[in-house]
Order: sequence, then structure tokens, then C-alpha cells
Amino acid sequence: MTRHLQVAQDSAAVILFNQTPPEIQGFYTTGLQSCVAIFAKGDQGLALVHDGGKLTEQSVAEVFARIGPIDFWGTAFYPDADREYQRLHPKEYVTQYQNKGMFQEKFSRILAIMTRVLQKDTLSKYRTPENEKYYPAEDRSFSIDRFGPKPPEAILKEPNFPLRFALNELNSACMAENEQFPCDLQYDGVKFTPMPRLAYSESEIQKFCAVDEYIQLFFDNYIRFKTILSTYKVDSLEQALRRAAHQGNYEHITYLAKKGVDVNARDEKQQKSPLYWAMKQQHPLAISILVGFGATP
Repeated sequence: MTRHLQVAQDSAAVILFNQTPPEIQGFYTTGLQSCVAIFAKGDQGLALVHDGGKLTEQSVAEVFARIGPIDFWGTAFYPDADREYQRLHPKEYVTQYQNKGMFQEKFSRILAIMTRVLQKDTLSKYRTPENEKYYPAEDRSFSIDRFGPKPPEAILKEPNFPLRFALNELNSACMAENEQFPCDLQYDGVKFTPMPRLAYSESEIQKFCAVDEYIQLFFDNYIRFKTILSTYKVDSLEQALRRAAHQGNYEHITYLAKKGVDVNARDEKQQKSPLYWAMKQQHPLAISILVGFGATP
């Protein structure tokens, strides 16, 4: 089965035609409420960046430089973003986007990035559907394979994807509008890369939490993930889920499964799944929860 690799916010991923395993055919990303997905196909590979608008232009350009001379590039955006943002943040919308609209404001920056990559013929290689400025992410998600935008057959999540998602959301939320941080290269065409780091210390983030519920949400998730990893003395959330299943800790099982941890992730040595351990240790509630999330032995 071919798979689309899921890309987190402020992350990027690269497919290298001669090196990436053939079962990874493309990328999938979601959460495009106000972000832009930027994609490009080069003669050596395919790249996608989920850009929240706070990444350095140089770091984004470096991602696309990895795939060789660009054949075509494009963007995906949520068509109702302006209307929803204006409803939720009327004052901020007038200040930031009233003149051009949200996409056009973001596209000016993106065009500068891609001009740096292409050096010339930037707009001539920009691909959109007919009579559109971008690929409409109607359900706030977008996917592309080696041949162009296409719905995925199956989604591949990297190990610890929920933790990466929380880290990137937390960093983005804490950044001031005029601050930028490097793009998180999530997959380099051959392997997954290490987790990004917090831009601020946990004590500094707590100050943001006092005045912003959105930041508090992702900080709580981040702390909860860290606590669970520490509880089981493991390095990945998939390992933690197997330990939780072994011990019958239904609270941890439910939390991790809801956050998107793969309920069928098997350990490398024994190839045993979380459901296997829950059945072996005879934890009926854990079994029921795992099956409810689609687990198999």
C-alpha cells in the first residue's frame, strides 16, 4: 500500500526519487485554518512545507533547494480563512489583512521565498486549478503525491508525531509576529529527523499561558506527553502506549490514542502490538478501548 506522510504545522518533508522508499508516495497535511501549504516538484524529488507564517525565509528556501531544479510549485489554502478569522479576531484582521486579504498577504512572502529558490520564471512555474489563486483546502487539509495533488490512500504518521505537532504549535504560538524560527525538517527523504526544541523555557511559556488559553492548551499537551514518557521510562509515545497497554492504564491509553499515537505500532524486536499486551495481561477495559480505536493484535 502506498502512503502519504503526514506533515505537522511549521514542518517540512522531502521525497527523493532515488532514495525514499517507494511506499511513501506523497504528503498529507491538515490544520490549514490560516496556514499555507507550499509544495514543489523538482527533478530530484518532491517537497512540502506547512507554513504558519513564522518560519525564516532562508530555512524554507533550503527545503526546496533539496529537490533540484523546480518543475512546478503551488500552494494550498482554506477558502473560508478570511471570514472565520475576521469573525474571531475582528481588530487583528483589520490591522493585518484588511487591504489584501489573508492569502495575498501571505503569498507576498511566499513569492519572495520561491523567487530565491527559482531565481527566475517563478510565476510561470506556479500551478493552480483553473480560475483559482491556490488549491482550495476545503476541509483544511491538502495532499499531494509524486504526480500532483491527489487524495491519499493511507496516512503515515512518523514516530512521536503528536509530540512534534505540540512542540511546533507551542513554538509558533509563543512567537511574536515579527519573530521567526527555522523550518522543522521532519523527514529528509531518507529518515525522520530529531524533535525540534522549545523556543522558550517551560517557565517562560507559563507566563504566556497566563494570558493565552490557546498556548495553555498546547503547553498542557506537551507536559502531559513528557509526563507519560517519564512514567514508563521510554523515548517514544508508541513505546509508552505499549507499556500502558501492558499495565492496563486505560487513562493513558485513551489519551495517547485520542492524540493520534498509532495504536498498532509494534516494537522492533518482538513485533508485538499494544492490543497483544493488553490481551496477554488480561486487561478487558484496555482491550475494549484499543479495539475502539482500531487496534489489531
